[in-house]
Amino acid sequence: MPLALSRNGQVWAWGRNNFGQLGTGDNNNSNVPRLVSELSKIKQIAAGSEYSLVLDINGKTFAWGKNDVGQLGISTLCRYPLLPATKGCPFS
Repeated sequence: MPLALSRNGQVWAWGRNNFGQLGTGDNNNSNVPRLVSELSKIKQIAAGSEYSLVLDINGKTFAWGKNDVGQLGISTLCRYPLLPATKGCPFS
């Protein structure tokens, strides 16, 4: 899954989104880059085929996408967070 970081710390994602790995709050695939609006001041990014992780300038990590075996480092009760999460599950 493509993930891009702009010079001003914004994250853009596109491609398949069946597990919410784009971080845009839905499961819609996208052929064009979409802004991950929940994030700002990001300095590093990493993406697997079905999940994404970022690090902000303060050292805080965010993860989203497929988490069925805990690959995001958050509770596996939150199997597919659609928005970037730092802990727990951001939705019910």
